[in-house]
Amino acid sequence: MGFNQLDNCPKCGKLFVKGIRDVCSDCYKLEEEEYKKVNAYLKKKENRQASLYEVSEATAVTVKQITKFIRQGRISLNDLPNMGLPCETCGEPTKTGSICPACRAKLTKQVESFVEREEKRIEEDKLKVKDIGYRHIKED
Repeated sequence: MGFNQLDNCPKCGKLFVKGIRDVCSDCYKLEEEEYKKVNAYLKKKENRQASLYEVSEATAVTVKQITKFIRQGRISLNDLPNMGLPCETCGEPTKTGSICPACRAKLTKQVESFVEREEKRIEEDKLKVKDIGYRHIKED
């Protein structure tokens, strides 16, 4: 769906013209109010040690919405040592990307193993084709 097309707001279901924002103007205003709450909370020095879940509890803003602010770059994790995005695989907090370093290493190992198996299978298939071709020539 492109810009300037009718869509239902994913939050409230109201019909709106989809453009720059992915929610209707009413929900956008609510999101902005939530952002102001979270930002004001995190500006206080004593709150900078809070985790994502503690910020959510203190501000009554959902973890999902705070995560959205972080992914949009509206909240920086640089000065927030205990805050991180939940890993999309295991849920553990991570400072970069959507997958934590442990899950990234595990995924990398799985991909490398898969590539290795596929390369071996392709090489075996090539040998079988050569063998069949050789037998066919000998039989003629």
